[in-house]
Amino acid sequence: MIDVSPGFVILIFIYCITGNSEAAAIAYLSALIHELSHICTAKLFRYTLNKVSVLPCGFSASFKGFDKPPFSHEIIVALSGPAVNLVIAFVAAFLPFGFNTVVTVAKINIYMLVINLLPVYPLDGGRVVYAFLKNEMQIKRAYKIMHYISLVVTFAILILGVICIFSFKGRISLFIAALYMISNISLKNAEISNNETVSSVKKLKVFSCLQNSRVSEIILKTGVSRNTLIFVKDGGRILGCVTEDDLRKAAMENRYDDDVMSIMKENTDGGF
Repeated sequence: MIDVSPGFVILIFIYCITGNSEAAAIAYLSALIHELSHICTAKLFRYTLNKVSVLPCGFSASFKGFDKPPFSHEIIVALSGPAVNLVIAFVAAFLPFGFNTVVTVAKINIYMLVINLLPVYPLDGGRVVYAFLKNEMQIKRAYKIMHYISLVVTFAILILGVICIFSFKGRISLFIAALYMISNISLKNAEISNNETVSSVKKLKVFSCLQNSRVSEIILKTGVSRNTLIFVKDGGRILGCVTEDDLRKAAMENRYDDDVMSIMKENTDGGF
């Protein structure tokens, strides 16, 4: 599946009308080769390509089964893209083009190499740092540290980008790179938050009990574990529900012999 961002089409149009079509073509071709390197390397490890996104500042590929890859796989796949940019920068000198074009190819690929190796997640450098962090600590803590590192580095690049705009005749490449990093950080953060929500929903344990069940019986049945929801039934009709917090509260008050309806009604009256 290929997903083309409207921003990509708009940016191409702007490059064409401003006379920067050659540099844009070189940049997007280099970005495409960069992403194809990721795809080919992932294919070697037998990961299936899920989607390719065409973005204003390049391309992005996702793979099935790559959400928790082995440490070595993540490192090698992440570094394969920048490695190709380094090769292109060296090979540019031997391309049968004019001097200016050769210099442009080399400069663009070195620029892409440096930007992608920055410790900003989910850029390639950030993925490498994140892989090392995950290898040393829990994933949540690793992502939190990586997120802060990404924000600090991106903020520094944004400041440098603004300085370049006013100091070097309106050069906006660093500023655009910072905006690209910010958008990537935001999208990845939203994706991870959504995955955590889905994961919590998947872990939800659902039980049911009759309206005359005792609190002690339900505690024995459910174990009062986290993310537990108990539906209270009258035959085939659901009267309401009770959570693990309600059971804990009832247990603390030694209400083991009370029926479940008493704690459920308290919840309902409280605006559950």
